[in-house]
Amino acid sequence: MTFLTSALVLLATPLQALLPAPDVLRAATPVEAVFARTKAGTWHARWSPGDPPDYPFVRASGGMIAPARDYVTFCQALLQGGVYEHRRVLAEGSVRAALAPQNLAAFSDEERATRKFFYGFGWSVRRDGVVAHSGSDGTFAWIDPTRGLVGLFFTQSPGACDNFRWPLVEGIERAADAFDGRRDGQR
Repeated sequence: MTFLTSALVLLATPLQALLPAPDVLRAATPVEAVFARTKAGTWHARWSPGDPPDYPFVRASGGMIAPARDYVTFCQALLQGGVYEHRRVLAEGSVRAALAPQNLAAFSDEERATRKFFYGFGWSVRRDGVVAHSGSDGTFAWIDPTRGLVGLFFTQSPGACDNFRWPLVEGIERAADAFDGRRDGQR
């Protein structure tokens, strides 16, 4: 079964059947954890902060795990130049540096003219200013400053999302543009 087919099957399944039981969540840790489903269909905490590495390399995140609400709050602050709810929470210069291409000097003029992505500090940076970050367990965040969008995918599917992330983002961008066009036409 392909990942997209799996995703469609998951969408058709009642949500409660997909989630770990509350007692499994409570028993995991007082902080966040990476959950995995066994072949038998039960859930277990596969990895929690402080556990030894479960991959043969160091996680770029340093093991940071956060709930979706905290991650989207962080992305919203980045979108707003380091401000969240009218308070500066991130230094403006740090945000600017993180979201700007940092590896331009690694490419020739010809390569820079044709590349679709560059790298900031922790973010891939698209030519149009859209930035994104993907995690080892299938998470994906993107920030689109032109459209004022923040998006997150929390899929728990290591490596299985690479072929659909950007097409999905581009579809959402087209939908946002179409919505803006309709809204502008109604004024």
